[in-house]
Amino acid sequence: MNLERPNKLVEKSSREPKAMAADGSNTDEDVKIFLEYMEKKIKYTSPFLYTIDRVLKPIRDVKPEDYTPRLISIGPLHHQEPHLIPMEAHKLRLVKEFLYRPFNKATLGDYLREMKGYEKEVRQCYSEKNPLNSDDFVRMMVVDGCFLLQLILGWTHYLNGDSIFNETWMPHIMRDLMLLENQLPFFVLNKLCKLCNGESRPDTIYDDTRNFIWNFLRLGQDVMLSRPDSETKHFLDYARHLYVSPFLHEHEQRFIRRKHSATELKKAAAVKFQKTNTRRFTDITFDGEDGKLNIPTIYIDNSTESLLRNLIALEQSHQYSVKYVTNYAIFMNDLINSPKDVKLLKKDGIFEGQVNPIEVADLYKNLLKEVTVPYDVCFSQVYHELESYYDSSWYRLGTIRHRCVSKICKMMKCVKTKYFDSPWSLIAFIAASTVLGLTMEPTIASFKSLKQKGVAAVSHETGVVE
Repeated sequence: MNLERPNKLVEKSSREPKAMAADGSNTDEDVKIFLEYMEKKIKYTSPFLYTIDRVLKPIRDVKPEDYTPRLISIGPLHHQEPHLIPMEAHKLRLVKEFLYRPFNKATLGDYLREMKGYEKEVRQCYSEKNPLNSDDFVRMMVVDGCFLLQLILGWTHYLNGDSIFNETWMPHIMRDLMLLENQLPFFVLNKLCKLCNGESRPDTIYDDTRNFIWNFLRLGQDVMLSRPDSETKHFLDYARHLYVSPFLHEHEQRFIRRKHSATELKKAAAVKFQKTNTRRFTDITFDGEDGKLNIPTIYIDNSTESLLRNLIALEQSHQYSVKYVTNYAIFMNDLINSPKDVKLLKKDGIFEGQVNPIEVADLYKNLLKEVTVPYDVCFSQVYHELESYYDSSWYRLGTIRHRCVSKICKMMKCVKTKYFDSPWSLIAFIAASTVLGLTMEPTIASFKSLKQKGVAAVSHETGVVE
């Protein structure tokens, strides 16, 4: 099998069914051809328990570029797309380097034969039928799998000085590896790694992948003690595992959220914000005694939004009963109403990196568009404790003045929205007020004149001279 051979599409059946007649005039041959066609279609349909899917169209349409690979394709969903073809030469070069590694215990033929045996299982990991024929599909599995292994090993252990292993290329490659539609089943990497290492070190891929992801996502040191089980589905699923606490109980409660921005919590309830020692999205807690809301730090760069969007899109599938990353996005969206909130959280260490308050506020504001928000809330206990603290904060220093001013401002805003929704309304109000003032002026003057006459009369009767 030639690795550089171009793909071939599966040949279409010569027995394409014609449209079935509605009047029942179909012949037995027509029905037979139609049934054969349908059986063939059903045969190649992926099972319900697939692990790699397309991003739902309504979610993708919000910002398509955040779900589309820019530089490199992994797996069949974006395979051979024109703008990604230039990277294929670099992939093949790394595959060659992987095959000729000093400690590689397998040959190219060994990898091809091994993957041929898993072709059907790999195809069923995707939600849609792929048009690649058997040889090209196996070729894709070997090339992409060996490329990823060499990428992980080359970066983690600095095995070579390839031009890809630098700070210019790697952030873009890493960004593409974290896309839902750009994945290869993780067991493919595990099988290839076992062939490469032999039986002496069969499971090193889990630790090497963790170290590789940790380097680029700027996760906390506690992640280095974490290791997912053999059920890891793919690269993005591995990243999600690292962002979720391993000690978290899947306990959900229904709780109606009352939204308070970070600025409002600080001013109205004297809540203090503090970064946690970890960077896991699930490590959000509230200390009611000290009034401290503990939130994990997140590093903001050019790929942060894409990563968050794809993690949320991943959780929209049937595979995740508890949507932890989605709930993190909901919590942060509640805290951030304006750039002022971002500035406050940045000051307290919640945000690091390239933090533009306006852009970060827009990021969290738009992150959940078209996303099905779970009714059950992961952080229900935090919401409950925070709400209790907020309701009992009336006696704390500085909160009374803020609440009074805040209510007056809200009333003024309501009046403005209801009665002065246009400049003409304001002009009319000023004109009416002026006319009313001019009309009332003579009345007030007459009232004052009568009052003075009454006082003079009383003074005269009592004999008091003013």
